[in-house]
Amino acid sequence: MPGRWRHSGWGTATAPIYVAHGANIAVHVWVSETRPRMQGARLTAWELRASTGPHTLIVDAAGAVLMRQGRVDLILVGADRVAANGDVCNKIGTYEKALAAQDNGVPMYVASSVRARSTGRSPTAARMPIEERDPGEVLHDGDGEAVAHRERPVTNPRST
Repeated sequence: MPGRWRHSGWGTATAPIYVAHGANIAVHVWVSETRPRMQGARLTAWELRASTGPHTLIVDAAGAVLMRQGRVDLILVGADRVAANGDVCNKIGTYEKALAAQDNGVPMYVASSVRARSTGRSPTAARMPIEERDPGEVLHDGDGEAVAHRERPVTNPRST
């Protein structure tokens, strides 16, 4: 609906995918698993499966290889926060994807809600606080099984 906002029931980052499908534009989505919390697998892939959108779940680091192979036409990410100058903070793998996209000439876009926009407290991404999440998320798999000894040093930054 041009000129009017209407809640679609879609996730912010996936909405452009549904719009493309509705316009009969063939879209295949490479969904990265987004460790350690697996939002890509648990949310994005689930949402696309429910909508019958063609997609393939990949490990987070595989995106760069797919770009190098010429199998990615564009990158679309969400945003947890957007700084006053337009810098974006999102899940931890977003920065690596941006670097790989730039290196491989793949355009990258951010789909963001207005609520993610900074209210002036963070003029740039460098001034945005980065949450340090629970190290246990890295030390355990999704079923709670240990994947590394708890005495290992761990850091678990949330966004970049």
